[in-house]
Amino acid sequence: PKVMQETLKKVIEKDLSQEVKKLKVQTLICWGKEDKITPLTHLEEIKPLPPNIKISILKGEHSLQKDNLEELSKEILRFI
Repeated sequence: PKVMQETLKKVIEKDLSQEVKKLKVQTLICWGKEDKITPLTHLEEIKPLPPNIKISILKGEHSLQKDNLEELSKEILRFI
């Protein structure tokens, strides 16, 4: 639907790199090693990150919940 296209366009165009740096709570960011939608080079663009943010690079693409659910689940459980 057109409304969803417009929403997705706004999400994609929004640069949140500075917002991530403002996070005060413990935060886990899981990234797919083979992600082609938001490749690992995007991670370099938001560094340095505060020490309360943990980055976990996992095998898989953009949808880790489909590509690598078992490892993603283990990583989340370790974090919490």
